[in-house]
Amino acid sequence: MNYIITFHTVSEVLRFETMLKREQIKVKLMPVPRQFSSSCGLCGKVAEEDLERIKELAASENVEFDQIYEFGDK
Repeated sequence: MNYIITFHTVSEVLRFETMLKREQIKVKLMPVPRQFSSSCGLCGKVAEEDLERIKELAASENVEFDQIYEFGDK
């Protein structure tokens, strides 16, 4: 399973991407799918196995996200 993480601002999604790349965690930035909403229109797609580590990193680095949604298959 993959997850979509939405953000309020473009600057936060870019901080998120930088943080994950530094930690060598795969992330794909993409437009928010129509079934989800987002203030900035961009989201990060991540793998389920990385989700808990991502939440920990975001909390420790004050990277604020809006919502996390299940998205697609493995």
